Amino acid sequence: MKLRFDTVLMTDTWKIKTQTLNGVPDIVVREPDDLYSYDEMLQIVRTAHKIERSQYGWTVQFTKGGQNKEVFLRGRHIDKCNQTTSAKQSIFKWLEFLYDANITLF
Repeated sequence: MKLRFDTVLMTDTWKIKTQTLNGVPDIVVREPDDLYSYDEMLQIVRTAHKIERSQYGWTVQFTKGGQNKEVFLRGRHIDKCNQTTSAKQSIFKWLEFLYDANITLF
């Protein structure tokens, strides 16, 4: 199973990459394919450049295919989207929570 997370492209200096679209400056460049399996996300977290906890999820900066990226790990399921993180909870437990939240038994 793959989950969709908000992923943006970063510059070589780890700043959010922006572009001008239809004359409007500073539009954030998003990753077009932002679906990740549990195993892919574990690998990203293990090799991350930076990991930071916030109230509703985790921000992970990583490099994939020579491109710096940032992904925000927050539940999208209606029952989980407002779940807050805990200082006692690791990012690995958070990933288990997010992926288990979307598993159906029937």
